[in-house]
Amino acid sequence: MDRTESRRVIVVCSILDRALLARIQYRENSPMIGAFLSSLSNKFCADKRATVALMIGILLPVFVGMLGLSVDVTNWYLAKRKLQTAVDSAAIGGGLALYYTNDKNDAENAAIESAERNDFADGGHRTLTINIPPSSGAYAGDSGAVEVIATETQTLFLISVIFQEEVTVTARAVAASVVVSDNFCVLALDPELDGAIEFQGTADVDAGCGIASNSHSDRSISLSGNARLSASPITAVGDIHTNGNPTIDTNAPLRSYYQPFKDPYGAEGLNLQPPASGSCDYNNFSVNNTTTLSPGRYCNGLWAKKGTVTFSPGVYIIDGGVFQANAQASLVGEEVTFLLTGSGNDYTTVWFNGGMEADLSAPTSDPYEGILFYQDQNAPLSLGDNKFLGGADMNFQGAMYFPRQEVLFTGGASINSNCMQIIARKVSFQGNGTFGNNCPADMSMGVIAQTKVKLVE
Repeated sequence: MDRTESRRVIVVCSILDRALLARIQYRENSPMIGAFLSSLSNKFCADKRATVALMIGILLPVFVGMLGLSVDVTNWYLAKRKLQTAVDSAAIGGGLALYYTNDKNDAENAAIESAERNDFADGGHRTLTINIPPSSGAYAGDSGAVEVIATETQTLFLISVIFQEEVTVTARAVAASVVVSDNFCVLALDPELDGAIEFQGTADVDAGCGIASNSHSDRSISLSGNARLSASPITAVGDIHTNGNPTIDTNAPLRSYYQPFKDPYGAEGLNLQPPASGSCDYNNFSVNNTTTLSPGRYCNGLWAKKGTVTFSPGVYIIDGGVFQANAQASLVGEEVTFLLTGSGNDYTTVWFNGGMEADLSAPTSDPYEGILFYQDQNAPLSLGDNKFLGGADMNFQGAMYFPRQEVLFTGGASINSNCMQIIARKVSFQGNGTFGNNCPADMSMGVIAQTKVKLVE
């Protein structure tokens, strides 16, 4: 018997002793009561084992109840934790599928498969609900988020005995793609090419922004020879490969095997559309001296042979052929967009020869705000067709968008711009470049954003 029980017995016996002090009075007035108290005191206080048995009988149901409750709470917690793991995994799986495919059915199937891999399937005493977009919470209505809600009925020991019913355990999770960085100005779109972004020879590129490649290749971004690259961050879906003695200056760790970037001007972004077909305003147009051009449709190429060519503000549709500038030419234009289109295998490409000069800036208003060069998304896949050759001196303000082809800067080609994007199937540097992402307040371009699918609720 422990100290607490002993104290309780002592208290009881003390009370009985006090009563027995008056037993003479009880004997005089009620002999039977006095005898009973004397007998009770002698038996109860002499045999403490009976007291212990009595107290155990009283407290045992309490102990059993507390034990049952602790078992129920533990089982409920474990069931809740297991259920939460399943919905977390399902939300992430669905969120990744939605990010990559932009298809609700694919996202729902991925969420279901992820839940099943965690031993949770809809049916019986379980329910699994997937909402795209979420129906509640901070991300309600967000088409880029996935909500997963799961319920499971549990039979708990004590609660089921007392209340004659089962307990429903519920878990909920929401996953969404969240922007973690948007300071990028170079993006290679091809998912398979080796060297989707490539720096060769003595290329010297100072990018005041980040560069990113969507290629899964182990040479997704490639640097060789004595090339130098200054950029931050440097991110690849595949790996970043160096060969020779290249130099990399960056303020952040190199990021390999990251989530791919969405095309800011493609179907998942601004969804730019190619220009509608129409009649030609000019055909096989060439310039041999200083002149000013007007917006319109230039069929079968536009060739600036020499002199200063000033482009009046507006949209220049170059339909087929080559947009070419010779060494003696100088291109000048503000608020201009060059739409490179065509048909069949004849889509316009760009060829700026060494020695030419260019000072061109994109519009600051719709429909092509921030777009300087836009190549039709129906152009054939090719490499090496859009060239800015050695000796060219170019100041571009705006986006260069070549989603199906390569953009190549060779030799001594020099780019100087504090507001520039290069988005292409492949981007190659063999020349020099200094550019950044510091655009004027009145010019907006599509955002090259690095996102991550994560749990947000």
